[in-house]
Amino acid sequence: TSSAAVALEKDCAGGDESLPYSTLPDLYTVTKVAAEQRVRAQNGERMLTVSLRPGGIYGPGERGQLLAPAIRMMRGGEPLTILGDGLSRLDYTFIGNLVDAHLRAAERLVHGSPVAGAAYFVMDGQPMNHGEFMRRQLEAAGAVPRIRHIPAKVAWALAELSEQAHLRFGRKPVLTRAQCRTCLYDFYFNIDAARRDLGYVPISTDEG
Repeated sequence: TSSAAVALEKDCAGGDESLPYSTLPDLYTVTKVAAEQRVRAQNGERMLTVSLRPGGIYGPGERGQLLAPAIRMMRGGEPLTILGDGLSRLDYTFIGNLVDAHLRAAERLVHGSPVAGAAYFVMDGQPMNHGEFMRRQLEAAGAVPRIRHIPAKVAWALAELSEQAHLRFGRKPVLTRAQCRTCLYDFYFNIDAARRDLGYVPISTDEG
């Protein structure tokens, strides 16, 4: 299991697996790139490998990544925060879609298959703004969130200050530059290769 973050750059929107690896310096991206490269390098006679690149994973069993923290913040009186103009889009992957992609990849992981040694983006195929995604999740859970918008320039400044405070005082950053990139860039990908080689047919984010 890799991550779509391995190809995150400003101009990645709508791209496919031919995109180069990301050069962004945050540790999540750096380590995900290194891990995928090592796994793919092992593909050969003794071992066959395939790397699947999901977007933000959500669904049954999720503990503390997306929905639960948002509900806790709402209960504490905090609004749902949207960074920027709310127009940027990114990919999400319903856990059922990701499990299905893994099973399909495993079935096809044989010598001579195009799957061996490859990497695939596996998303719902319905990119949307992070704030819109969270609003839909919360409303589906029976909550009606208040919305707060933070301009992009303010978000970047807050992230910079938050990271400096972390380095100086050890406090967990409230916002990071990596999170700003994810929420302010268009960060979605083409899943045609997975459809072609894995027979991948995801359910939509709305259905998920």
